[in-house]
Amino acid sequence: MYRIKSSGELKSQGQLRKMYPNTSLPRQWKAATLEALGIEPVLASPAPTVTDLQVAYKDGVTQDALGNWVWNWTIRDKFSDVVDEDGNVVKTVAEQIQEMRDAEAKALQDTYVNAVQAHLDAEARTRNYDSILSLCTYATSTDVKFAAEGQAGVAWRDAVWAKCYSTLVDVATGVRTQPTVEEFIAELPTIVWPA
Repeated sequence: MYRIKSSGELKSQGQLRKMYPNTSLPRQWKAATLEALGIEPVLASPAPTVTDLQVAYKDGVTQDALGNWVWNWTIRDKFSDVVDEDGNVVKTVAEQIQEMRDAEAKALQDTYVNAVQAHLDAEARTRNYDSILSLCTYATSTDVKFAAEGQAGVAWRDAVWAKCYSTLVDVATGVRTQPTVEEFIAELPTIVWPA
């Protein structure tokens, strides 16, 4: 962004090019170009650190100690009460925060559940089944080998999902810390294939 010296307006390079349609401007603007256009560059400034309940946004520019124009940052709360046209509170800050946390928990759960499903399917494929579902359908097979593998798959699948959801509850309730996906998978029961 650039600051027009005469007005203080902020414009992008594209906006400035449109302001001067009959002027051939170089690709890279050097000090002489900036001076000729009467503009000054706005330099980046690091965004402030915020919590998950705050947001930082650029709020105009100011001059630093060296006279350079830099972005001002403002921090505000991410949430405020939502009110209708009559001024009635439709959704409180607490409700919005709970919705955000619920969405984050759901996304986290989906990550683990998808990883567990992929783990189950991958193990079933080691015995040439398409997926864990395919393996489990053989539990009632008339072929002794397939029936035994299918029953082992059913028992393992049930144990894996029980452990998965138990761990997710423990994480959600603070009983334990959140494992990485790799740690989560490593904690799952292993299948015992029939001999």
